Amino acid sequence: MNMFSLTRPACTLAFVAALVAPAMLCAQTQPGTLTMTLSQVKALDPQTQTDTATIFNQINIYDSLYRYRGAPATLAPWLATGHTVSKDGTEVEFTLRDGVKFHDGRVMTAQDVVYSFQRALALKRGVGALFSAVLAPEGITAPSPLTVKFKLKMPYAGFVSIVPTVAILNAQLVKEKEVGGDWGAAWIAANDAGSGAYKLVAGSFIPGERVDLVKFDEHFYGWKDNPQAPRFVQTRGFTEQTTEVMSLLSGRLDVTGPFLSPESIARISSTPNFSVKFNGGARIGVIYLNNTKPPLNNVNFRRCLSYAFNYDSLINSVLSKGSAIRIKTPLPVNMWGQPKPEIGYEFNMAEAKKHCDLAKQEGAPIDRELSFGAITGFEYMSIIGQLLQAEARKLGVTIKVATNTWPNLVTAASKPETSPDLWFSFVNSPFPDPDGFVAQMYESANHGSFKASSYYKNEKVDALLKKAREVQDQKSREPLYQEALKMIVADAPSIFLYEPADARGFSKRASEGFRFTPADQGTDLRWIKLAN
Repeated sequence: MNMFSLTRPACTLAFVAALVAPAMLCAQTQPGTLTMTLSQVKALDPQTQTDTATIFNQINIYDSLYRYRGAPATLAPWLATGHTVSKDGTEVEFTLRDGVKFHDGRVMTAQDVVYSFQRALALKRGVGALFSAVLAPEGITAPSPLTVKFKLKMPYAGFVSIVPTVAILNAQLVKEKEVGGDWGAAWIAANDAGSGAYKLVAGSFIPGERVDLVKFDEHFYGWKDNPQAPRFVQTRGFTEQTTEVMSLLSGRLDVTGPFLSPESIARISSTPNFSVKFNGGARIGVIYLNNTKPPLNNVNFRRCLSYAFNYDSLINSVLSKGSAIRIKTPLPVNMWGQPKPEIGYEFNMAEAKKHCDLAKQEGAPIDRELSFGAITGFEYMSIIGQLLQAEARKLGVTIKVATNTWPNLVTAASKPETSPDLWFSFVNSPFPDPDGFVAQMYESANHGSFKASSYYKNEKVDALLKKAREVQDQKSREPLYQEALKMIVADAPSIFLYEPADARGFSKRASEGFRFTPADQGTDLRWIKLAN
């Protein structure tokens, strides 16, 4: 998820003045410039993915009607000043802030909001999938230049909570760049159509390597609250975490990514003038099992693997003390919707053998070698595969662990034919609701997203999740999620491992002002106070 190539001045004057030419390697971070790790960025479109890199772009280059704040996340007005909901829950109307400017100077109107939501629906990827069941393009209207109305197909209690996931685009600019009805997708993949606190430095984006940003002085929120905000931001990627940590400790990097290994945490924490910040509740770590490929299309074989994983060894020996909490369902431990009493799998080789034998009796080809995908540069992810590999071998099951880059794994996971048999990934929710985890991972309508790459299909689960979106109050929604989770856990479509604490390394100059919110994993740059 993290790939890095640093810059060095020669570049300082060119970076401050223009930031256009490809940068060479910088020896030290510069006054007013924040240099940080960002996971491998495939494209800048804020609406087509919901991974960490896309959320970073959405939060900083773009704005949304509402924003998530704090942990646990709450909603705060942003481009909108407020909203109203009809008595039957099918109409939601937002009043917009007046005078908001896009980066090209054009003033935002309600038509930009209408276009942005219609585009998200039309693309049928990323955030659009969150809305497709409850919202049609014709249900989005602009009664006035500063009013947007959403007419829902059905009542949906969680609608306002997912509104912050949609970045508002400069409709006029994007329409000018449309080619063949692509909604400007080719152009916006490498360009900026936002109004956010930071704007893209033209020509700086190199897929998988770098994104450079500069502060937008005319941002509607203003900067009086934080005169120490970074003027320039350099984001880079790493192929190896050892290089990332070395860059931090040598002064070439200010903030690491959130996926530090136990060894990296120990090294940074023991070095003067550097620190590690831990924050939880943003993600869960799971092993996806490709439910379409034999023998993983057999429920008893999937249960076998769930029993064969040594969870305690992972939590207590592989990961840093206090950096992980065991999960038994695809929800963070403190999120509402958990089944009661507790359900889930424990390490039990006798149970694993029983279910493995049942799978064999049912004709599952358990002698086929299985592939396990881990992300390049994260040794502990390979170790997770090796933990399962070692126990599975005792059952006559062969697993081959191989590493690949994050973009390659995501691309492979977009189709059941190419997705690995097993692979480890973190899953974050773009909004603070069980739907953001359970439905995104296990509702069959979301197949094609890496978050749904178990390719699990259960019509009863689909129906429960659909109904949970239609019910208005949490008290009535919770039993629906609990019932769906019981079915999902029984079917063992994935192996549910742990909820990690976000662990980021900071230099002393960039350690103040960092605000963590689970939905954006603390990537909102405007609050960081840079010491020089």
